[in-house]
Amino acid sequence: MNRPMIPCKRKRKDTRDTKDRRESLPMGRRRRPRLRDKFLSVPYVLSVLSLRVLIISVVLVLLFCNGCGGKPATGENEAPEKQGPVSVQTATASVQTLSPTVDLVGSILAIPEKTAVLSSQVSGSIEKVCLNEGQDVHAGDEMVRLDARMARASLAKARAACEEAAANLALLKKGPLPAEIEAARQDVKKAAHMAENLQAKYEALKPMQSAGEISGVKYDEARSNMEAANAERDMAAAKLNVLEAGTRPESIAQAEANVDAGEADATAQQLAVELCVMKSPMDGVVTELSARPGMCIQPGTVVATIMDLGAVFARFKIPSAHLAQVSEGAHVKLHILSLGEQEYDGVVARIRKEADPQTGDVEAFASVANPEKTLRPNLACRVSVALPEISNVLVIPTVAVSDKDGTPVVTVIRDHKAYETEIKLGIQTPELTQVVSGLSEGETVAIKGGYGLPEGCPIEVDNKGAI
Repeated sequence: MNRPMIPCKRKRKDTRDTKDRRESLPMGRRRRPRLRDKFLSVPYVLSVLSLRVLIISVVLVLLFCNGCGGKPATGENEAPEKQGPVSVQTATASVQTLSPTVDLVGSILAIPEKTAVLSSQVSGSIEKVCLNEGQDVHAGDEMVRLDARMARASLAKARAACEEAAANLALLKKGPLPAEIEAARQDVKKAAHMAENLQAKYEALKPMQSAGEISGVKYDEARSNMEAANAERDMAAAKLNVLEAGTRPESIAQAEANVDAGEADATAQQLAVELCVMKSPMDGVVTELSARPGMCIQPGTVVATIMDLGAVFARFKIPSAHLAQVSEGAHVKLHILSLGEQEYDGVVARIRKEADPQTGDVEAFASVANPEKTLRPNLACRVSVALPEISNVLVIPTVAVSDKDGTPVVTVIRDHKAYETEIKLGIQTPELTQVVSGLSEGETVAIKGGYGLPEGCPIEVDNKGAI
C-alpha cells in the first residue's frame, strides 16, 4: 500500500558545535579544515595583498637593472665594470677637385630629325599593308600599297593626248604639200575667171538699165554676183599665199605648247601611279601604323610613323639656379627607372631659348647613343648633369655628415676618442661634400658607427670593411 509523500522541512545546519563534534571523531574520520574557514578575516587578506605587491616590486626592480646593463653588487668595495671602445670606420678630410652634378627627372624622346611621318599624297583604297608595327624597315622598303587601277587609266589617257599633240606639231612643221599648193593655184585661176565673166555681164547691163530696158532687180542681182565672185577670187588668192608662205611660227609654237602640256600631264599621271606604293623614307622602326586593308584615304592621311632610335633625346628641365652652369656639350649620365641600374652617357645637345613662365626652368635635350635600342620614347629617366669642376676644396665623404637640429655635424676622431663638431657645407655630391669651415685637412672623421657617441667616447678604428 502506497503511502502519501509528506514534504519535510530541511533542517538548518548548526555550525556552533561543528568543531567539538569534529574533534570528538576518530583521527581517520576527521574532515580537513578549509582555508576559507580559517583565513577569511580582513587582516589576513590585507597581509597577503601586501606581500604580493612587494614581490612584484622586487621583480620589476631586478628586471630594470638587468635591462640597463647593471649587475647586482657582490661587495661594497667592488669597482664598476669599464665600457670598451666603440668600433667605427673613418676617412680623412682632404683637398681635391670636386665634380658636382645636378640630378633631374626627365623622359626619353625621339630626335625630331630622325622621325618620319608617312602620309598619302593621293586618294584611294588601301590594297595591302606590307609590314607590322614594331618592325624594322630600311629606306625604300614598301610599306602600304593602294589600288592603282584608276591611276593607270588616267595615265593611258594622258599619254594618248600627248601623242596627238605631237602629231599635230609634226604636221605644222612639215608644211603644205606641193599638190595642195597647185590645187590652190587652180582655185585662184577659176575664181578669177568667174569674177571676170560676172564683171563683164554687169558692165553690159549698165546701158540697158539706164535706158530702162531691164528692171532694177535684175541689175542688182548681176552686181551682187559680181561682188561675190570677186570675194571668192580674193579668198583663193589669200589661201594660195598662205600655202606658199608655209606654216606660221605662232602656230608651231602653240602646237609645241600643247605637246609640253600633254607630256606634263602624262608625267603627273605616272607619278600618281608610283605614289600608290608608299615606301619608307628612312631606316628605322615602325612605331605607329594606322593603315588597314580596304581603308579609303585622302591626301594627307597619316598611315605610319618611323623613328630611327639609334640615338635618342633625354628631355629634362634645368632649374634656374643652375642655368648659368649648364651649357651645350655638358656631360650627362642617364638612368632608366625601368631598366635597372644600367647607366647611359650623353651630352647636352640643345637648350631652349625661353624659360617656363611659371617656374623659370629651361627645357634642355641631351643626345644619348642607343645602339641596342633599349631606350624607347616616353620612358621616365633620371638625368645627372655634370657642372663645372671646383679645384682645391676640402672634402669629406658625404656619409660622414649628420644633421643635428638642422645643423650639419661630423664626428671627429682625436686621440682615439670621438668629438662631435659642427661644420659648414658647400657643394655636395652623392660621394663627396665640400667643407667650408669647421674642419682642417688631414683630420679624421667617422663614416660609420660614429653618430650619437658621447663626447670623448673611446673608439677603435676598424676600416677593414670600408669601401
